[in-house]
Amino acid sequence: MGIVDKALWQIETNLNGPLTLAGLAETLKVTPFHLSRSFTALTGQPVMRYVWRRRLTRAAEALISTSACVLTLALDAGYASPEAFTRAFRAEFGLSPRALRARASLAGLPLTQPMEFGPIMSLIFDAPIFETHPARTIAGPSLRYDMQTRARIPAQWAAYNEAQLRGPSPNPADYYGVAYGFA
Repeated sequence: MGIVDKALWQIETNLNGPLTLAGLAETLKVTPFHLSRSFTALTGQPVMRYVWRRRLTRAAEALISTSACVLTLALDAGYASPEAFTRAFRAEFGLSPRALRARASLAGLPLTQPMEFGPIMSLIFDAPIFETHPARTIAGPSLRYDMQTRARIPAQWAAYNEAQLRGPSPNPADYYGVAYGFA
């Protein structure tokens, strides 16, 4: 079973519980970056967007098939308030939970059904390979990035190259970008 299949299984079996990218990655013994990259490459959407859409789909189905109140459905879907749930619901489906219940039909809604992959797709991204190399001294700029600011990394390297701070080696294989501290 590939990493994306394992992620899908974890999501579907724990959809009513707390799910985070970091938590899923830890359970699957991979980095959040590896999980995010693999999942998006195979499904076309980020991991947490898939979780969000699956939860909203379940809520839409419950609105039609049960008499549960919107507050209960909002809390079950992981939202802290009915207002936040209603905003997300309207953004996904184009109508409020109350309007859907009055309509009493899921016809035409962009529902997100559980994804399944066959063995060929699952093998595209296996778990990362860990290698041990001799000790090295690493020198260079040290900056922090997160998923929102990671687009600034190329500019960091451009500034580093413009400042001509590289060591004496003309071999590009002697230079590394180091990422650490994924907590």
